[in-house]
Amino acid sequence: MKKLFLIDGSGYLYRAYFWLPEMLDDQGMQVQVVYWFVKMMLRLVAQKPDNIIIARDSPKKTKRHDIFPSYKANRPKAPQEFSRQIPITQALIQDLWIASNVIPGYEADDIIYTYANHAKQLGYHTTVFSSDKDLKQILHQDLVFKDPMKQHMTTVASFMQEFWFEPQYIVDYLALVGDASDNIPWVAGIWQKWADKLIRTYNTIENIYQHIDAITWKTKEKLLAWRESAFESKGLIKLLNVEDIAVASLEQTSCSFSYVTAKTLLIDTRKFASLDKILEDLKGIYAMPVQTSLFW
Repeated sequence: MKKLFLIDGSGYLYRAYFWLPEMLDDQGMQVQVVYWFVKMMLRLVAQKPDNIIIARDSPKKTKRHDIFPSYKANRPKAPQEFSRQIPITQALIQDLWIASNVIPGYEADDIIYTYANHAKQLGYHTTVFSSDKDLKQILHQDLVFKDPMKQHMTTVASFMQEFWFEPQYIVDYLALVGDASDNIPWVAGIWQKWADKLIRTYNTIENIYQHIDAITWKTKEKLLAWRESAFESKGLIKLLNVEDIAVASLEQTSCSFSYVTAKTLLIDTRKFASLDKILEDLKGIYAMPVQTSLFW
């Protein structure tokens, strides 16, 4: 089975800036985001996936802003020192021949969702590198999540053990409890415990309201008062298919490695000397012939 790696590029770039200590180049400019993200990509390339794709958010407003103008309005403007490192990182990734995709009007999650659907259709095993809860709606038996910063993996089984409902219903759960990181409102008064119970019993927002008369009056009252908001929140959380991404485009994202190119870009030009050991290891990994069965 072929392996596909999908990376939430926007999420990890932002986390790198706030999680990592400041790192300066020989001109006194911050480069910790550039260094860490490239290092993470090299470690993923070392696992020799068949295909690897970095998804990034649209730099302009998305389709969700058309529905809910306050979407992500609570997020502060990106610091200048962070923003300055993004084009440098993107250029390096492109020069290292790692596929990266940004589609106007869509978020990285939508791009990942679309590629994941194509991969399922083509019989890939997919690993998604992201920490977003709402993205876990795409979990299935041949798709897992990994968080390289926390060294944590999520499978269908571990998700079920945590939530006790199927991954596809995380959309409905978050529609009830909200998502503060994206400024998506909750159904006021429906705390996590009650949301858990409602989703385990009814699965979807639609089914909850179809059985509203079977729900205790206090909870029923809150649900009815916030009905419109609950459905709007679900619409914001539900991932969008990007029609511009064709199934065939997945085959154009094959993973490759050039030691000469990487050494020139990262060691000679950027002076990231500590990456030399990783590059030497990659040189050996990609020099190994692919082993085939003697009985095939």
